[in-house]
Amino acid sequence: MLPDEQLMDEFTERMIDHAHNPRNLGTIPDPHGVGRTTSSCGDWVQMALRLDDRRRISECRFTAYGCGSAVAAASVLTEMAQGKTINEAARIQPEDVVSYLGGLPEHKTHCSQLSYTAFIEAVRAAANGDALELA
Repeated sequence: MLPDEQLMDEFTERMIDHAHNPRNLGTIPDPHGVGRTTSSCGDWVQMALRLDDRRRISECRFTAYGCGSAVAAASVLTEMAQGKTINEAARIQPEDVVSYLGGLPEHKTHCSQLSYTAFIEAVRAAANGDALELA
């Protein structure tokens, strides 16, 4: 099997697309919330978000250092969060990210947890002391 065929067997087209063409990559000037986490393998993700006057996420961006699965998970999470209230966003789970990607190999599912942890830190910071309804 050629390397590209192996990649297609292990990862979905959506995952590969988000890994090669990440959405919402970058920083936000003066964000309302920022979260960062590092995994034991050395990968890291930082999430930043901005709220509109109705406390909905109007912008969610990320920076990352890591494998394609970590980048894809962060990219997807930013898309899932756009337009949600803080409480709606707080209910997104790592399994939702994996599902949106169409699955991840078992040895890569920690990548969704990595992005989720940074995201929840950003959500908590943006909530600024307001009670959150976490899933």
